[in-house]
Amino acid sequence: MRSTNFRQDINGLRAWAVVLVVLFHFGIPGFSGGFAGVDVFFVISGYLMTGIILSGLDKGTFSLWRFYEARARRILPALLCMCLVLLAIGWKSLITSEYQQLATHVLSAVLFVSNAKFWLESGYFDAASHEKWLLHTWSLSVEWQFYLILPLVLMIVWRLASRRGAIWAIMSLLALSLMLSIYCSVRWPSSAYFMLHTRAWEMLAGGIVWWCCVYRGWALSHSKAKAAEVSGFILIIFGATLLDARHAWPGYLAVIPVVGAMLVLLANCQQSAFTSTPIAQWLGSRSYSIYLWHWPVCVLLYYTHWYYRTEWVLVGIALALVLGELSFRLVEEPSRRLLQGKGGLNPIYSYATALAVIVVSVLGIRLYLPEGRIPQQVEAMAREAANINPYRRECGGFKGDSETELCSLGGDTAKVILIGDSHADAVMTAMLGALPSDDAALLSRTMGGCPTILGARRIGAAEQKCQNFNRWLKQTGDNIDGDLPMVIVNRTSIYAMGPNELHRWEEHGKPLVYFSARYDEVEAEFLQEFREGVVSTLCDFAQERQVYVVRPIPEMNVDVPKAMTRSELLWNKRQDVGVDVEDYHARHAFTWSVQDEAAKRCGVKILDPLPYLCRNGFCAASKQGRPLYFDANHLSEFGNQALIPMFKEIFSLSTLVR
Repeated sequence: MRSTNFRQDINGLRAWAVVLVVLFHFGIPGFSGGFAGVDVFFVISGYLMTGIILSGLDKGTFSLWRFYEARARRILPALLCMCLVLLAIGWKSLITSEYQQLATHVLSAVLFVSNAKFWLESGYFDAASHEKWLLHTWSLSVEWQFYLILPLVLMIVWRLASRRGAIWAIMSLLALSLMLSIYCSVRWPSSAYFMLHTRAWEMLAGGIVWWCCVYRGWALSHSKAKAAEVSGFILIIFGATLLDARHAWPGYLAVIPVVGAMLVLLANCQQSAFTSTPIAQWLGSRSYSIYLWHWPVCVLLYYTHWYYRTEWVLVGIALALVLGELSFRLVEEPSRRLLQGKGGLNPIYSYATALAVIVVSVLGIRLYLPEGRIPQQVEAMAREAANINPYRRECGGFKGDSETELCSLGGDTAKVILIGDSHADAVMTAMLGALPSDDAALLSRTMGGCPTILGARRIGAAEQKCQNFNRWLKQTGDNIDGDLPMVIVNRTSIYAMGPNELHRWEEHGKPLVYFSARYDEVEAEFLQEFREGVVSTLCDFAQERQVYVVRPIPEMNVDVPKAMTRSELLWNKRQDVGVDVEDYHARHAFTWSVQDEAAKRCGVKILDPLPYLCRNGFCAASKQGRPLYFDANHLSEFGNQALIPMFKEIFSLSTLVR
């Protein structure tokens, strides 16, 4: 192996890695595990960096400073350019909170700590990830941290134990990191995904291949090399197409693409149909810039709701390739020439100046944003996202049988009980506003994501908690004066039919609860169990008191404040978010029939919000330019006021008599 020569196979393998990541992030069907492309990048990086360090140490020419400077020359110019462009674009297209978040993420990216920042914020696969313009820079931070630590470790080991000590150190650290990865991926999945200690083994695996091929002189025969290459790509493709975000990552399953990449590097096939084609070489040489720019394009599509339209996804992929080409030609190549050689710019001063500009800009954004940057009415729309129930923390959630009690709001005399999920929480102050007198009180306890259905099992981590909460509700309700009416509010349809939001498209048509058996799709047997579960629960509560159940609140398929503000900022026009009453009934027909059955069977009374939220066959999500919702389906404190007249029906003399 001629390790100093240009390796077409490595360049082509980069192409495979970036294509898998791009297809995954743009939601192309069949590439649910395309995030494994990052693991392939890590193996390549470990191979190259180990080679640079150990070759230099062996020859006595390794310079830690030159190593760091070379890595900075490779990574920083394009990264800094992208960050500055995003800050410039965001100046007029992001609301204050989003722009300040972008500024914070820029700072963490250029300081190469974004992996820790995103770990602390949330998980990689959650919905909010599509609104973080620099989420993908976590992998650059992991690599940079690896670059900082690896040469120091190898220099120390080399001084103490020379070559043999270096390989043993690499293998020992690989084994330790892999074990941590397997354990932490189950115990602390977000940390395992983002942090160096659970990712280092992937880069060290590349270092093992370099050691075997260069120091040990392994050279496969032509037939064995082809077999190794084909096997490697089979493993990479297997990981990218058959795995998905539900699997713990990067635990033991990450071994699949990592071993695949190792086999391709070991094969060292320089004239391969997999890696040596002009397209593969073009993509490989521009893989870094394509990687940098493809994710902001994804976020842009998500912002505009074009992410779910095939034609715009294809446009987005093409745009990512174009931006990658421009970044490669206008930033990567010129910066290498300018920052290398005696006649070029001083890299230290150049990096320091660029970083100073970034840091000063970020601090200015965090500390001071001038009024008038974006219209005040747009900021007012955005603020509705924070206009939520002030009693949420006090009256929501479930601590346990011995510690939890119903929350009392208002006066001293209890008049009504409100229970349910987060939709009940969202209308709590409307119910409070409907109380018949100043001394009247509302008793309430809600639990987000937990339907009020005795015996229903919530799919996911909240399964046991929801069951315990519902049992507690029933026991608590049985011990309260039966003259108090009870109002139950749930987002019932989501538990039976799955969500309707665009960003949760993979869950559409998939139930969120189960009874005797789990169903992956909505089937007749499941609906019958669901119907009986709801009706029996309502009737069970109705044995002790008058029960009112609220028809489903109209659901939007997009986050209302965000959709409205982004339409104003991007297109300078107001977006009329809403749902046709006809579509509402198509979505909630089953829930209505279940509630009607409970009304017939045991006298449950029904409260219908449609007359208060819908006009002329349309349920608008805003009123006079102000959002009625704080997200896609929860009424804000402004929106829920429309339901005060509906809740007042409960306290009229005609409805209080059983």
